[in-house]
Amino acid sequence: MEIAFENVSEEKKNHQRIMRKTITKGNLSEIVRDRVRVRGQKTDFREVILNVYSELAECLIDNQNLLRKAAMEKVYVFKN
Repeated sequence: MEIAFENVSEEKKNHQRIMRKTITKGNLSEIVRDRVRVRGQKTDFREVILNVYSELAECLIDNQNLLRKAAMEKVYVFKN
């Protein structure tokens, strides 16, 4: 995969980055399931579902990646 990455246009590199994240982090349903599972340990299940899908909707509106948002939140939480 690294060799292929070096020999393609910038547009295709972006696509390959997305594919690499999908392979390593999981697809959208796996990401949602994991977020619900982790948050559901401390919060009411219905509240967690609404929260996670509200976040997803915000990401879609803002054209933002849910994984990137999650990573930024972890950094923010870590700094506090």
